[in-house]
Amino acid sequence: MQTKQPRCNPARSLKALLFALPVLACALAAPPCVSALAGQDPVHERGAQKTRSHAAAAPQLLDEAVVKKMLDSGKPSEANHFKILAVLSGDWYYKAAVWAVPGAEPRWTTGTITNQMVMGNRFLSSNVGGFLDLGGQKVLLTGQGYLGYDNAKKSFTSVWIDTMTTGTMIGAGQYDKKDNAIMETGQFTNPLTGREERFRSELKFTDEENYKRTIFVIGKSGKESKLMEFDYSKRRK
Repeated sequence: MQTKQPRCNPARSLKALLFALPVLACALAAPPCVSALAGQDPVHERGAQKTRSHAAAAPQLLDEAVVKKMLDSGKPSEANHFKILAVLSGDWYYKAAVWAVPGAEPRWTTGTITNQMVMGNRFLSSNVGGFLDLGGQKVLLTGQGYLGYDNAKKSFTSVWIDTMTTGTMIGAGQYDKKDNAIMETGQFTNPLTGREERFRSELKFTDEENYKRTIFVIGKSGKESKLMEFDYSKRRK
């Protein structure tokens, strides 16, 4: 015996569909509604309060003794900043040479440099303006350098930039009392090769009227070759 299948009533189906549409629309819109109610939910509210309490927590303060030690270690010293560096303050002429080829006859050019102690006498600032002769080509030179004694590292450190390259010359070393000179080694962009290379520098305090800086390139084998030399003489007003 076959069971009779109910006949489809188009009018009743349409009415059911029209009734279901608002329900479906509400269901689709439920996430924003639930999100809006979440703030009123005690569970969600406790979580929000916990987050706010963490954000409002007082910052951890350094111990006064730690801060004092840091400030004391950052003060310039009489021996390394005033006695050694400050004597170079003032205006100077320079005579410079570049050895474009190791052992070749150098070509000398001239310019000026102004030195002054900055940052509360912590660093010697140097501003250079003049020319260099690079293998017969006269090149305008503008440079800026800083030299100071790092109390934490227990060594002199320097940084130099100029208009010959876009690199930075960074060095570190010690004062040699016997030679009366600051001896540094470091890295720089060689203006003649465009490559980053190692260097050694001697900043020699000749007398009250003169000082000299000589820069050597250190090859991969460790062999040195003279690259530049600056002879400074005091400018008298």
